[in-house]
Amino acid sequence: MASFRIKLSDGTTTVNLYDGTDAKVMQKGLSMPAPQVNASYITNPFFDGGRLASASYGNRAITLNTKIWGSTLADLKTNIRTIQRLLNDAEKRTLSGYGAQVYLEYQWGDTADQSTFFDVLRGDLEMPPDYLSRPLDNYYILNAPITLVCKPFGRYTNQDIVQDALENSQSPYDIKESFLVDDDTTHPFGGNDWEGQTFTTTSAFTAVGAAIKCYRTGTITDLTLALFATAGSLPTGVAIATGTVDVSAIPTSGSYIGWWRVIFGSSVALSDATEYVLVFHIPESGANRLTPRSDATAGYATGQRCFSADAGVNWTADATDDTLFAIFAAESPTNYQDITTTESYGDQPAKMYHKLVQAGATGSKKVWIAKRSGTRQTDDLWIEGEAADSYTDIAGAAGDNYNTPQPDVAVSGEMYNETWVKDAGGVAANVEISRLNFDIATLPKGQFRVLVKVRCYCQDANDYDHLSWGFGWSYGDKTYTPSETLSEYYQCAVHNTWEILDLGLLNLPPIAESDIATNNTFQLRIYNYATDSLTSNENYKWDIDWIFLLPVDEGVVIIDSIAAADVLALDNLTDPPNIFILSAANKIEDFPTYVGAPFNLGRENTRIYVIRDDVKAVTFASDIKYQPQFLII
Repeated sequence: MASFRIKLSDGTTTVNLYDGTDAKVMQKGLSMPAPQVNASYITNPFFDGGRLASASYGNRAITLNTKIWGSTLADLKTNIRTIQRLLNDAEKRTLSGYGAQVYLEYQWGDTADQSTFFDVLRGDLEMPPDYLSRPLDNYYILNAPITLVCKPFGRYTNQDIVQDALENSQSPYDIKESFLVDDDTTHPFGGNDWEGQTFTTTSAFTAVGAAIKCYRTGTITDLTLALFATAGSLPTGVAIATGTVDVSAIPTSGSYIGWWRVIFGSSVALSDATEYVLVFHIPESGANRLTPRSDATAGYATGQRCFSADAGVNWTADATDDTLFAIFAAESPTNYQDITTTESYGDQPAKMYHKLVQAGATGSKKVWIAKRSGTRQTDDLWIEGEAADSYTDIAGAAGDNYNTPQPDVAVSGEMYNETWVKDAGGVAANVEISRLNFDIATLPKGQFRVLVKVRCYCQDANDYDHLSWGFGWSYGDKTYTPSETLSEYYQCAVHNTWEILDLGLLNLPPIAESDIATNNTFQLRIYNYATDSLTSNENYKWDIDWIFLLPVDEGVVIIDSIAAADVLALDNLTDPPNIFILSAANKIEDFPTYVGAPFNLGRENTRIYVIRDDVKAVTFASDIKYQPQFLII
């Protein structure tokens, strides 16, 4: 080695044991292994770092034979006390659970990145038998042994992650322009009869899709929605965006009417304060008609209905009517933060400190925080309710159960799926009414809790506890149906209010998969259930906004109730790890009620999820720090 340097430090006070300022390791006064990288080291990113280091490499017992001096006798005493304080603080902090803050650094060679670090767990400075100071040029003591018990870690790899803004949603679309005021006025169309609705933009945005509210008569295949520029408040030129959706499942009754969204084949940039027109038509004619909902009071101030009797060649304006519509832009909110780690020896595994500041929260609500890493980091775990692949009517007379997508008038951009039951004969208690089926072709693997954002509506508001939710699945020849006897159905807590229900644990895949054989498509099933009897001819609605497969096999924290103003800290750096509620000054104020524990950061890139049982507009300012704990030597 070219040179050797060693020092003790707590980040504030440092004693160099190589430069002779206060103390110095005497020649041949060192018992410590040289730093070496173990090239065959292989880590399991899901294995706890503490057990890994202690089991595989253990702590180090180190002995330093030192010479301590001072310019005066008082200075010598100060230097002795400084070393003793550092060593005493190390043990005190460890015993008190604050974490090891005093560390030992030693460096072989003259390059900074050659340093190797140990957390000092315990240490002691002894005075030699002839400890009386020798007053030569200075006052000093020879052969004062320092004994240390340390564990290795990587100090240079500490990292602060740039603060990220997380949203309480992953909804992919945002309603930018719309008219959602319901009325019973209708204008059926089909074949050469086309309908349109003009609108004037209130901002510049890129339109990706549109929706209308309608029901059908007869058999319908495809609904086409298209955007046109206007001249004199009528369509002109060719379509600037167009899309088609299969509407064969649209209800056939005006009592059960739903919104149907079309995503355009290609998006189009719309200018601010500019008039456009949404045109809708179907290929079928005669008795096969589609009936959109409209308002005969001209309630939409910046647009109007128009119609054509010759497949869009000529148009007529109708200033007395407005058709219900919505124009969507793409949105990219995420309830997760991605962490890119440095995949080199000494960097992982790491303990982590995660601070969350909430904004726009309401009341005291439940919060879920979880992680995914490695190749599983980018799995798609979010499912929109209106994206159901199919609907199964289980109970009730034909025509009594309907399932339609709806927009949430109170929340910009939100759509949801609504199951609507109005049975002339009523429904007995403990009956599965229907289910929504979600086909997942690219299956995430692991263990998840099935979270669903739902609400229940009953014509008699006191009957909301007659409705409940459960989940099941189908995979190959295997199926699972939830059981009321096993308490696998869950009720909303209040009437007509969105809330998140945890429906239970799901292992994916539910049966073993083959790497060579073709695997089946997994179908997640959300069941609508009558926990109690449903009164005849009354309306009952199960609404589902989204499903989130909360990953739990790499670490999860579920906090029972957090107030809107609370700042959270998941602290795994300290020992023992804990979860805190912080003040605005980052001082610990309280502990929340929670299950789970703060989690380590693995060697691989990681995604941290946060979701709150609250409105979509809640955001989280997320700050993450992590400190690798173990360096392989």
